[in-house]
Amino acid sequence: MTKQKNPRMKNTSPYPEIGNARKRHTADFLGISDSTLHRWIKDKKIPQPFELEDGFFVFDAAEIRQWVENKKSRRESIVI
Repeated sequence: MTKQKNPRMKNTSPYPEIGNARKRHTADFLGISDSTLHRWIKDKKIPQPFELEDGFFVFDAAEIRQWVENKKSRRESIVI
């Protein structure tokens, strides 16, 4: 019998307007999985996190929010 992994709990606290946000909180805010977030970081499709301490990476929350707004405005400017 194989042991099943428990799914991780989604972060339900509001995403910060300013300051720093952890990777999992950012993935939840964007509605993507942790693995997708890591792939986007590797492919430089998203603003890059920075190392706050040894091995502890965070995102600038305002930068992520601005990135999302830029994506929305580009979508809205497309005429079909």
